Amino acid sequence: MKRIEKITSTQFLIIIFIVKLFFFMMYTPKTGKSMESTVYMLGQLVSLPLLFLALLPFYYLNMALPGYNIIDCGGKINSVAGKITGVLYYCYMIFSVVNTVINFDFYLSTAVYPESKSWIFIAIIMLACFYCASLGIEPLARFSGFVIIAIIISGMMIFLPLVSEMNLSYIHMPVDINVKDFISAVYLGIISNSEFILLYIFADNVKKGLTKGIGKYIFIAVAFYELVAFFTVVIFGAYGKTILFPLYSLSGMARLSILDRTEAVHVIIWVFVAFVRISLFIIGGGKILSNIIKISFDKCVLITSVISLIIALPAAKSFRILHEVRIFMYTGVLFMVFAVIIPTIISIGVKLKGRCKN
Repeated sequence: MKRIEKITSTQFLIIIFIVKLFFFMMYTPKTGKSMESTVYMLGQLVSLPLLFLALLPFYYLNMALPGYNIIDCGGKINSVAGKITGVLYYCYMIFSVVNTVINFDFYLSTAVYPESKSWIFIAIIMLACFYCASLGIEPLARFSGFVIIAIIISGMMIFLPLVSEMNLSYIHMPVDINVKDFISAVYLGIISNSEFILLYIFADNVKKGLTKGIGKYIFIAVAFYELVAFFTVVIFGAYGKTILFPLYSLSGMARLSILDRTEAVHVIIWVFVAFVRISLFIIGGGKILSNIIKISFDKCVLITSVISLIIALPAAKSFRILHEVRIFMYTGVLFMVFAVIIPTIISIGVKLKGRCKN
């Protein structure tokens, strides 16, 4: 087994912010349901306190068993609980790798290189991510530091030139807010934070201060999301709902005197974000599998990468699969199961186990 690598809480929060950016950069105001964009933005703000409520199991486990990941916490109840927890979260890691890869391929082959062969993108990104994952989380954390700087710079390059193009008349709050739409917006604001699941997987890889840093992370993530939504609305108006990749279109509209094609910067950043995201999920999968079957981390990373590649190659050829996966993601089942329900059950089990010992 590989030694437990340690990174700072700031490094880890930067990594999961980049992980979150993958779907931020594919942001579409119309998320499977027609609703006012301003209502959707308001729902994101209202979801803030509920996000902290959803993280209560993490806070408890971090306090009761500091330095333990969710699989180890399950193992503290009994070995069977630990194994079952490991298998479930390993399946989630595989799903996340495949989901990211097929979305990565769909984005490049649709918005950037329409005439290209999808398997080429998949093979290249999986090979690169396998190599990165085999090195562990420390090198990925260092690389993510450079990526976040590039993201900040590219964001300024995209959004600042668009300030003069804003049309604030596109923003309006409907007179009668549909309660069902508002509740849906709040719910989407909660379940769109699936990166919280990674807190449970990598809790033992973070030195200290993770619980304190989560609050700041949530506010920054929501603020960034609101910024993307705001610019999409004030630049495109209602038309933004019909654009497949609004953020990519925004980058295409931005023009700087030093760089004429800012959408090229967007694509480069997108590739970096996908690289970090896929690599982290492979690391998580390798880590969990190594814990379950007790073989080397490197071999588990290879197994995880191969399984993901075998599933992703045929899945990427079917637009129906991609569509069904996206619909499934918007149900919030994965977030509720892996970020709320399982951690809550394990928290109760750990609490009861502690009482039995006492």
